[in-house]
Amino acid sequence: MIRRPPRSTLSSSSAASDVYKRQPKSFVHRDFHSRNLMMTQKNNPGVLDHQDAVVGPITYDIVSLLKDCYITWDEKLTLDMLHSFSNKIKDVYNFSSEEFVEWYDITGLQRHLKAIGIFSRLNHRDNKTSYLSDIPRTFAYVEKVLEKYPYLTNIKSACHELEIKNLL
Repeated sequence: MIRRPPRSTLSSSSAASDVYKRQPKSFVHRDFHSRNLMMTQKNNPGVLDHQDAVVGPITYDIVSLLKDCYITWDEKLTLDMLHSFSNKIKDVYNFSSEEFVEWYDITGLQRHLKAIGIFSRLNHRDNKTSYLSDIPRTFAYVEKVLEKYPYLTNIKSACHELEIKNLL
């Protein structure tokens, strides 16, 4: 049985969407994570799977890399890398540190909910069960963001009501 989230999630979704859309846009790979980066003899890293590249939010690729669905990175290291990245682009896009972190978190929320759906589809439709082991890590990123921003309370409640945590 498919359970639908309550309608109350719409206000949280709308607020998150507004934050997501407020970001400046740039070229994004859209799948910039550990499994698509390869060591080469020169011009490192070699980047694979770039056919879905588009113009999108400036935080999309840094979220893909630092909140990787397949690897848990050290939190201090990821924060250091995030601050380094934001400092390098700050003059081009003009944002506050707090605003950038919120963009990063909300972009991660969107990306990780999408990834969980894709992993589930790969299991149900294509019998690819290996991605199921990546869902708990990915959902942990979601939970952390839902705890951080009060305007996401309705999405947090929907996840609780749908008993997503119990399905992992």
